[in-house]
Amino acid sequence: MAVDYKSPAYEEVIRTFQPYFNSGKATKCYSSKW
Repeated sequence: MAVDYKSPAYEEVIRTFQPYFNSGKATKCYSSKW
């Protein structure tokens, strides 16, 4: 997965999906997609 971890877009995505990662509900979905 080629992602610029310093890009504002990436940080925005992290802030958006952080609650899902914290809850662990999106872990399997995230793993299967990436």
